[in-house]
Amino acid sequence: MHRLPQVGIKHLSYSIPDTLVQFENLTLTFDQRHYGIVGDNGVGKTTLLKLIANVILPQHGSIQSNGIIAYCPQNAEDYFSNATIADVLNITTKLQALNRIHQGDLAPENYEIIDNDWDIEERAKKILCDFAWFDIDFDRHFSSLSGGQKTKCLLARVILAKADFILLDEPTNNLDQQSRRKLYDWIQNTKQGLLIVSHDRTLLDFMDEIIEITSKGFNRYGGNYNFYQKQKAIHQGALANQLLDAKRKIKNTQYSIQQTYERHAQRGRKGRLLRKQGKVDKLTANSMRGRSEKSQSRNTTQAEQMINKAQEILTTAKSQIEIKESIQADLSATEVPNGKIVLAIEKLYFSYCGQPNLFKNFNLTITGPERVAIMGNNGSGKTTLIKLILGGIKPHKGSIKCDVSPVCYLDQQINFLSPSLSLIDNFQYLNPDISTQDAYFALASFNFRSKETEKLARYLSGGERLRAGLAISLLSKVPPQLIILDEPTNHLDIRSIEAIETALLAYKGGAIIVISHDQRFLENIGIFKKIQL
Repeated sequence: MHRLPQVGIKHLSYSIPDTLVQFENLTLTFDQRHYGIVGDNGVGKTTLLKLIANVILPQHGSIQSNGIIAYCPQNAEDYFSNATIADVLNITTKLQALNRIHQGDLAPENYEIIDNDWDIEERAKKILCDFAWFDIDFDRHFSSLSGGQKTKCLLARVILAKADFILLDEPTNNLDQQSRRKLYDWIQNTKQGLLIVSHDRTLLDFMDEIIEITSKGFNRYGGNYNFYQKQKAIHQGALANQLLDAKRKIKNTQYSIQQTYERHAQRGRKGRLLRKQGKVDKLTANSMRGRSEKSQSRNTTQAEQMINKAQEILTTAKSQIEIKESIQADLSATEVPNGKIVLAIEKLYFSYCGQPNLFKNFNLTITGPERVAIMGNNGSGKTTLIKLILGGIKPHKGSIKCDVSPVCYLDQQINFLSPSLSLIDNFQYLNPDISTQDAYFALASFNFRSKETEKLARYLSGGERLRAGLAISLLSKVPPQLIILDEPTNHLDIRSIEAIETALLAYKGGAIIVISHDQRFLENIGIFKKIQL
């Protein structure tokens, strides 16, 4: 009987020193279904895909599959540094064989290489054209491509592979909205097994199952991301109830112990008084005291056992419960009056040397605390428009007038942070008029506390960097009334994205311009106006 393709992980152990990647005795089975893999940055999502793809080997245990596996890494430079597009697509030898046949070379080995793949060039071009990439040169070097083109090339590679299982690592990073929709369509229609690491919540809603990796282990949820969120909320609610119940039991038991101690102490005082008054003899008094002490010892032991059990429940619940803190900062100084014109772009013309116009008679007005998303395919000029607004480049014609100052621009790296300084030192360096105490208070309002403020900027995660950039900018003496964000959710885990959403919702009185293809993110921060380039 033909066995359906499966991937089996048995008793696998793999760890990386001084990181959160600590897999111990892991056993999992994957059928030909669609699995979304989620978790905080650094817990081992990419490591799991590399193990399954045989890029790295387990330290203990085994991974076996009776199907073909194709792997699409997030960063491919290490794999294809000197490759052409044809090399990456794994079609170079077939294209060469086809060319030789077209030149009249009818050697049998050419036909063996092609193996009935006569339309391989057309199929490869069609896949890339579906991803809105039309000027395809298969001899072009992969290293010369843009981030979006590299992702499209890698996706085309695994789609062409005819694999039973496809492993995708953050496949929507660098993809524009049109290409994302094409990928979503393919995911919904393919019968191949998919294991996808992603923070794209729209994509994750197309999954059959969500696998969550935490520092404590793996959790499986039999449904899409929306189902996972609901089930996790139920689980977190149950943990919160366990936490309260354990605290209540500890408090009540401690009170009971105190009451018992006081009763025995009172009995002891009463026995001594009766002995002194001669109402009981010494033997009876000693017997009464002995029974009391035994009873007290027994009750104390039982109470201590109850406290220990409740303490175990308390510790377990605390280790698993997720604390989601809201931003508590006072951002009233960032509020923009409803009628104030924040940005006015009129009759803008711009093109790069020798290239067609990116902007031709372009107009845009932002009034009051409007939130605007700049949309468009890769290469449509989104980042160029931001550079024009910020004054980094000048328009050929037209005018750009920004009536608020300062403007906060946050790129993906938050480059104004000095990597060699701590977070608190960065805050004070960029805000020299703010006292040390107020600086600590400001960072605490954005949920940076105690040791977190002493962390060097170079060691901050992507989400921490963006949150730090918001804290340093929004809580300055002269806070910005306009924030400009360029693809803020790229490379962030879901928990970090949710923290940034919380921060931007707290900035409710200021204007926002954001470049993003993450529709869920745009909805969650209240974007209602979208400009299509």
